[in-house]
Amino acid sequence: MIEFDPNQFLFMGGIHSLRKLNLTPDNSNLTPVVIQDWLNDADKAEALCQKLGFTFSAMAVERIKEFISNNSQISHDELAHMFEELDNRIIDETKSRKFFSIELGKELLFDGRSQFGSSVIEAFPSTLVDIEEAGICMAFERWTASIFHLMRVMEIALNVLGEVLNVIPSTNRNWYYILNKCDAELTKSLQQRCSEWAADDAFFSGATTFLRSVKDAWRNPTMHVEKIYTKEQAEDIWNAVKGFMRHLATKLKE
Repeated sequence: MIEFDPNQFLFMGGIHSLRKLNLTPDNSNLTPVVIQDWLNDADKAEALCQKLGFTFSAMAVERIKEFISNNSQISHDELAHMFEELDNRIIDETKSRKFFSIELGKELLFDGRSQFGSSVIEAFPSTLVDIEEAGICMAFERWTASIFHLMRVMEIALNVLGEVLNVIPSTNRNWYYILNKCDAELTKSLQQRCSEWAADDAFFSGATTFLRSVKDAWRNPTMHVEKIYTKEQAEDIWNAVKGFMRHLATKLKE
């Protein structure tokens, strides 16, 4: 995926420079100021073409640069004709691509650190990639794909919580086993609970509440490839996982 500013298309297609050329009578030579102005823009246009993989458009820009460099007298008509060729190249190459625009505001989902909070990333640094990938999938409305990345985030969090609660072996660190462990602790008096829980009852009771909200949002927190998630389900899970991770980050870390 290539990220770029679509406004640069105006400049890349020669529109900006053609406006400068239109200030010059058709049959007269361009002034040195106009020529230098185009040369200053040409490098940027060529770099953008190369970035987007517009090979033939980049070659057209290069020919214009060579033409300007090799000729001391250049008329408006001569350069306008070359610009027309460049415009046609760009039109042809844009037709061979698909461009997508995400909804306004969803670009914020690309930044996992800001979405889940720096405290989560600092406490669980290995989750950053999957949090960001989940956000990108959300932004592009790939709801089911976002859930798979959130599953990986939860796996890391549950492993840490399971270790604290002495849930072993690691293969048993799943939703229901840990929730059963938490529920079992909650049925005991504070004095009878495990030492970690008794030392911070508010935290672990809160963790249980958040974990249950994640499970309820997920409905069936296991990886079934046939499961397809809707927008509403994905948003519910995203918010529940974010709340759970933020709560864990106040006390735990990997």
